[in-house]
Amino acid sequence: MLIRDIVAWTSMIEGYGSHGLGLEALKLFDLMIREGTKPNSVTILSLLSACSHSGLVTEGCEAFCSMKWKFGIEPDLDHYTSIVDLLGRSGKLKEALVVIMKMAIFPDSRIWGALLSGSRIYGGRDVGEFAAQRLLELEPDNVGYYTLLSNAQASVGEWDEVEEIRRVMKERDLKKKPGWSCIEAEEGRIYGFVSGDRSHHQTEAIYEVVEYLSRMAQGFS
Repeated sequence: MLIRDIVAWTSMIEGYGSHGLGLEALKLFDLMIREGTKPNSVTILSLLSACSHSGLVTEGCEAFCSMKWKFGIEPDLDHYTSIVDLLGRSGKLKEALVVIMKMAIFPDSRIWGALLSGSRIYGGRDVGEFAAQRLLELEPDNVGYYTLLSNAQASVGEWDEVEEIRRVMKERDLKKKPGWSCIEAEEGRIYGFVSGDRSHHQTEAIYEVVEYLSRMAQGFS
């Protein structure tokens, strides 16, 4: 490549990171610095993402800490979300919470969501509950957050808490919208359906085919 500008460098770092090649992304970043190209906020974000997907906690933390004092780049919500995700994926939930509490800007739902995801993976009950409560404060009508909190409470046997969450959902008339899919038939018609749907006039025939396909799939597993 004759011209290697910041866009080209960042694109390559992003490409390595998205394919789980975190170490290669770090090497490319170092080469970029040695050749005199200064990173921008997007470059740092791509590097943090690469570290997160490869579990490179130390390297990711170093990149995050150096972005301001070394390159003069103020971390924004995207950078904070990425470092919290990195720490959460690695089970360092308390460290992730410390980062959030020390933020110079107000954390949004993405950041608390990243922390909640990490707590679900590594069983950080207290941290998970704290993150879920912050999510509900930010988006009190988001039924998905209530479901996440309810599942977290149920996983540790806190059934009274589960009932309280359900009571609040019922009181606020919060209902989870069922996911749906669609399929185009041979005649060009498009049919929509939801999980467990039995409203179609050919329901019995449809589920016979589903059962047959399920048995076929099990034979290949």
